Amino acid sequence: MQLPLMPGSEARYCVWRSGHEFCLPLEQVTEIIPFPQLTVVPRTPPFLLGIAEYGRTVLPVIYLADQNLVRAAEEAAPRRWRAVVIATAERAGKVLRLGFAAEQVETAAGSAPLAAADAPSFAPRVVKLESGRSANLLNIATVIEVFCIPPL
Repeated sequence: MQLPLMPGSEARYCVWRSGHEFCLPLEQVTEIIPFPQLTVVPRTPPFLLGIAEYGRTVLPVIYLADQNLVRAAEEAAPRRWRAVVIATAERAGKVLRLGFAAEQVETAAGSAPLAAADAPSFAPRVVKLESGRSANLLNIATVIEVFCIPPL
């Protein structure tokens, strides 16, 4: 577990747009890849765009469109996506890789995370970026729990 940064200090984040701006500390991002071809899995929730081959594993790719976790089918068209931000977490002794569909990706310096009353449950803190924008800071373990993502 990482300790929060002291006020006034900055950390580096991977920031991406996926309906809203989200971010993760750079050390939690495994890789950023071009948007892959996805296999749609029948009867899955709308936030799961599909699964992709990633090395010798299967990578679930999710879309964090908005706080209500709703997306229109036309929003999921691959032509809209540029990349997938891949993060890794451990759950029940297994490593889980999770891909986040991104319209655009950048790295940026940001402030220490702050609590935000109107933030989604899977990203309860906000980071003020060097550009003056804000991004919701994801907690991978919470994303896995809220979205009920099983290890594949």
